[in-house]
Amino acid sequence: MKSTALSALNNNLLSVSNVTQFLVVNPAISCKNPVVLAIVNRAAQRCRHWFGQEADVNFERKFALLLTDYIASLPTLVAEFNSLCERNGWLNIAHQTNQIIVSFLQQNSEDQADIAVVNALNIAYFSHRLIEELHDHMMCRLGKPETSWNMTGVNILAHQAIGEAYAATLDQTVIELVDKLIINAPTLTELENNKNQTFIWPCFCEQHGLSLAC
Repeated sequence: MKSTALSALNNNLLSVSNVTQFLVVNPAISCKNPVVLAIVNRAAQRCRHWFGQEADVNFERKFALLLTDYIASLPTLVAEFNSLCERNGWLNIAHQTNQIIVSFLQQNSEDQADIAVVNALNIAYFSHRLIEELHDHMMCRLGKPETSWNMTGVNILAHQAIGEAYAATLDQTVIELVDKLIINAPTLTELENNKNQTFIWPCFCEQHGLSLAC
């Protein structure tokens, strides 16, 4: 499914994620930009306790890669969610979701390096949480996960990285938006062959060698 909102989302977010990938993952650039490095290290320290003994000397590096991949994965997740909505008659909800994400993205665009990193994470968190909540509603009705990755763990970490106060505000906004989006959502029916089955749903954190201790 193609839409103007989706095209705008992909173009803008890919630009933001490329900047963030360059600034955060490239050690030479990060070391030359102490503000960017401080943001990543502070976020890593906030989240270290979630990993128990796995938080070794390489933790900050792994965590930085996790955050940048989290940001970069959003266009793929949105496209996947749109296809899921199209298959299940939620096309209107997909369009509205795209428009909400694009609006939030445009309100949080900034070229300055340190602000760009923070804004990119905020954009990714808000968007991932919005899709997570909508997908949860669909999953309860369809009986199985429909996205490639379980983002619950990394969303928890992103919440901590952003900071409790602002992340909680974004969470509340997401919940209010989802409540409005699903009011007139078409009914979804669970397939008989989905019942009483166990589905493998890989954790996004674990592909980066990070497993939550809780």
